[in-house]
This record gives sequence, C-alpha cells and structure tokens, in this order.
Amino acid sequence: MTIVSAVAATKINSNKRSSPCNGFQTESPKRPHNNLASLLLTEEKSQDLSSDVIPCKLHFVEDIADQLESVTCLNNIFFKLDAQDDVLRKFRAAALPAFPLRVYLSRLVSHLDRWKSEESETTASDLGVRSLVVALVYVDRIHRIHPKSRICSWNVHRLLLVGMLLCTKITEDRPISNDFWAKVGGVSLQELNSLEMKMCRLLGYRLHVSSDIYENCIEKINHSFFP
Repeated sequence: MTIVSAVAATKINSNKRSSPCNGFQTESPKRPHNNLASLLLTEEKSQDLSSDVIPCKLHFVEDIADQLESVTCLNNIFFKLDAQDDVLRKFRAAALPAFPLRVYLSRLVSHLDRWKSEESETTASDLGVRSLVVALVYVDRIHRIHPKSRICSWNVHRLLLVGMLLCTKITEDRPISNDFWAKVGGVSLQELNSLEMKMCRLLGYRLHVSSDIYENCIEKINHSFFP
C-alpha cells in the first residue's frame, strides 16, 4: 500500500485532538528534545501557530497530520530493524520531535501562505496546502521507487518540510530561500541543503506532479474525510 493510500485509508476521529502516538507531546515541553523544536519553542512560545490558517484549511491540514501520525506509529516498530538499510535514514531525527505533526504542518502552511500573500499582495493563498499535498505525492513516489522505505515518527517532519520546499521551487516564479525554510522548519541551513539534495536523488529528480496525480491525491484524502 502506498503512502497516500495508507493515509487515505486511515479513519480518524474528528473530535480527537491528542496525538495518537505516545512519542509526541500535545503541550510544548520546557526543554525541547532536538533542534527541530527549539526554534519553534523560543520564537513563538506563547503564540497560536495555527492562527493564520483559515478554519476549513486548518481542519484539512490537521486531518492529514492525524492520519499521517497513525501511519507513522504503525511503522515505528521497524525503526531499529531498518536502521542500516533505510534509504530515509538521513531524514531521521536524533530524538522524537517534541512538536505534534499537526502543529508543525500548520506552522509550515501558515508561514508559506503569509509569504505568498505578502509577495503577491493578496489576502488569501492556498500555496501552503498545495505544497503539502505535493509533498505527500513526493513521499508516495519515494515509496514506490524504494518499497522498503517507511515514514515514521523520526523522519516524517523533515520529509514533508523538504517536500514542500521542493514544490515551491518548481511552482513559484520567485524562489523562496532555503534560509526561510530552515528558520520556519527548525533545522540548520546546512542540514536542509543536504536533505534537499538527498530527496532529489531519491526521486530520481522527477519533481513534476501532473494535475491528474495532484487531483487524485486530493480525491483520496477527501474521500477519507467524507466517505
């Protein structure tokens, strides 16, 4: 089963607000586990990271995050078994990210939409959600090329961060700097540059996503929300 299919097949409880995986914390810890969360904790400790995302978009992003966490938790059992042969090991965090995936993705989407709105002088943008969907397609494509690859709680944040970065590089007339992504994503610029090249190689530099593939991904996700 591909990543997109697995996400689409996972049913969620719309009222559920806690992470389905015990490795994630629903509240910001006083001491972050690694650098993926440290920037988020210091820069916006008292701010709602999802405040800039409109309600319907926020629910869509959070639902994707909840379903992804369900998939990653099932794959976490293979974390140590796959350590040597995992093609995604470069994306693995040293420790479990302290921020729940729903908070992290909402942050990426909101900051990207804010950048787009300021760049185009518009009041609304869907670039964040579009980039997230394309990132899912990239992860799915990697899994098709490398069937033994698995998303887990240690790599999913970085995989989606880099996937969204690559999407904007091929869709936006004005490129967004990697420095922007490093600050928003909570990783070092050096690490981000390395992960970007790694994902390009894993994808065989096939970064184009056709409208049919994109719409099919949206349809699968929507079907899981509204069966």
